[in-house]
Amino acid sequence: MVNQPQIGTTPITDELAYRILAEIMPNLQDTFFRLRGIQEKWVANDVWTTVNTAIASSTTVAGFDANDWKNWGDALTAMLTFIDQPLGEGRPTIKQVLLKNYMKV
Repeated sequence: MVNQPQIGTTPITDELAYRILAEIMPNLQDTFFRLRGIQEKWVANDVWTTVNTAIASSTTVAGFDANDWKNWGDALTAMLTFIDQPLGEGRPTIKQVLLKNYMKV
């Protein structure tokens, strides 16, 4: 683990390493796992059929406009697709960067 920086006595790189590894990465990892869990439940319970049926019949899903549900599902799919994309030729995916266990060298 990166030590918490001392204000005014720590180089910016130490501060950023701490903030990235101790604050941002754990939150992004948690969000990723939550998104993946929602997607798995969505697929396992065939929510797309419910949403598409509601759109066709102009009804709501759980009290929300069915088109909002379509947008939520599409956004969820797009986010999870995005993090599986490499950062460039021969470089890791966003998911690999997010889930890597970083150690000082």
